[in-house]
Amino acid sequence: MNDTLHGLCAALALAVLAGAPLANAATDTDDPLAANRAIFKKAYPKARAGQRSAYTSNRSALKDYPLLPDLHGAWLRSQVGKSSADDDIAAYLDTYGDLSPARALRYRWLKSLYKRKRWDSFLAVEHGVRTVGVVSVVHGQE
Repeated sequence: MNDTLHGLCAALALAVLAGAPLANAATDTDDPLAANRAIFKKAYPKARAGQRSAYTSNRSALKDYPLLPDLHGAWLRSQVGKSSADDDIAAYLDTYGDLSPARALRYRWLKSLYKRKRWDSFLAVEHGVRTVGVVSVVHGQE
């Protein structure tokens, strides 16, 4: 009985191992995000280096890709310190403020606002208030 059980386990293990490569091959070709992942992997380092086109030219192709906000955030992090990017950063933080890239971006942006002595903006970001024209809006109470 013990030899039979041992033989059965060995046969089952061989069957599982023999089928494993086929299962992996099927999953690789059926991965609906494979093409998007390849685009993202190519674009992300370029976005981090400050190439806006790495984000803008891939935005429509990656519109359903869950890491699109990470790509946008990577480009925005490269723009921290430029006054021209402040509105875009604020909008990104309003939309994606709970994501990990947003937390890192917020930290860098706050340091930049402090160094540039942009006190109104600094306090608004720090206290969850953003200025829209002449109206201040508290997050969560819009």
